[in-house]
Amino acid sequence: MHTITEKLLELEKDEHFQKLKELLQRPNIFQILKLDRYEIRHSNFIAWLLNPNEKHGLGTLFLDKVLGDLIPKEVLSKRGAFKWIKRESVNDIDLFIQFDDLIIAVENKFDSDEHSDQLTKYREYVDQHFFHISNRFFVFLTPGGKLTISNNEYKIYSYATIAKHLNHILTDKTININVHSRIYIEDYLKAIQATLMKTNPENLLAAQLYNQYKDVFDFVKENINSDVNYITHQFNLLLEQNVPNYVRGSEYYSFSRFTTSLITEIMKPIKNTTSRAWKGKEPFLFEISMEKEERRIVFLVGVSDFNKELNQFIHQLFTKNGLICLDPMTPWKVYNITSIYFDFNSYKDDDYIKQRFDEIYQIAKRTILLVESLILNNRENIDQLYKVQNI
Repeated sequence: MHTITEKLLELEKDEHFQKLKELLQRPNIFQILKLDRYEIRHSNFIAWLLNPNEKHGLGTLFLDKVLGDLIPKEVLSKRGAFKWIKRESVNDIDLFIQFDDLIIAVENKFDSDEHSDQLTKYREYVDQHFFHISNRFFVFLTPGGKLTISNNEYKIYSYATIAKHLNHILTDKTININVHSRIYIEDYLKAIQATLMKTNPENLLAAQLYNQYKDVFDFVKENINSDVNYITHQFNLLLEQNVPNYVRGSEYYSFSRFTTSLITEIMKPIKNTTSRAWKGKEPFLFEISMEKEERRIVFLVGVSDFNKELNQFIHQLFTKNGLICLDPMTPWKVYNITSIYFDFNSYKDDDYIKQRFDEIYQIAKRTILLVESLILNNRENIDQLYKVQNI
C-alpha cells in the first residue's frame, strides 16, 4: 500500500496532471476577473449577447436562437420590433426583454434557490404593469434546467442550452463574428462549461486525478490552514459543547457534520460499501457548511440515497411533520436549509465566530430536536427496514 508521500510523487509525474497544469495556465478573462461565480455578471453578459443593438456583430442571431427555444412560432412571428432588454431595473427581474407585443422575464439562478415567493411576485408585477401586452412569458434559468419549487408557469431553461447555441455560433463558418466578440464568447463558453456545467477537459481530468489520488487530495483538503478550515474547527468544538449526545460526522474542511448517539443507534452506518453515503458511511447527518464565496453559513439536514425504501420512509416522515425538502425529486435529499450572513474576514475573531454560531444554532436546535424525536419514535419501522433491506 502506497504512503501519502509516495502517491504525491506519483501525482507530480502523472501525464494527466501535467496536462491539467497546461490547461489551467491558459488565460480566461472571466476567470482572471473572478466574474464566473456571480449571477449578476452572467446576467450582464447574456443581456449583451441577446441585445441586437450591441456591438458584438451577432445581430439577432443569439436572440433568435433563445427565443426559438422558449416562444411558440406563431407568437414569435407577431412579436413586432425589439424595444429593449433591461437588467434588474424592472422590479429587480434579472433579464427583462420587451418587443412591441411580447415580454420575456428571466430569473437567473445558479448558486442559490428561489426564495420569498419571488417568482410569483415577478409574474404578478408583470401581469399588473404590462397587462396591455398580450404575450408575456416567464423563464427560470439554471445550469442544468432545474424545476421551480412551486411556480410551474415559468419555462425551464438551462446554461447547457446557452452553451450549445454559443458553440454553434463559434463553429459555424458562415457566421461572421468580429475578432473581439469571438474571444469574449470563447472565454465565456469555457467559463460556464468549467464553473457551472463541469464539462471542460480540465474538469474531467480533475475528476480522473481525484479518483486515482483520492487519499492525497483528501489529506490536503483536511489539513489546509485557512480561514474556512479554522472556522469549521471552531464550529466542531462549539457543536460538541452544545449538542446533547453529540457525535461528529464525516469530516471535511468546510463542513461541520454531526449527528447524535441516539440517532446513530437507529440510523446505523451502512454495511454495503458500494452504496452512496458520506465517507463514514452515515446514512443521515446534520450539516453546517461554510460558503465563503456566498458570504454565508448554511445549516441543513441531509439524507443519503443509500437505500430507496428507507430514504422514502424518512422523506414521508420528515415532510409529514413539517420539514421542508429542497427537491423531493432528487435521491439524495436535503431538508430545512437555513442560512445566515458570515464575514469570513473575521475568522480570527473567536467572539465573532461564537456569536454567529449561537445565531444559527438557535435556529438549528429546533430542527435537531424534532428530527431526533421523529427517528426515536419510529425506531421499530426503521429497524425493520434495515433488516428487510439488509443494509
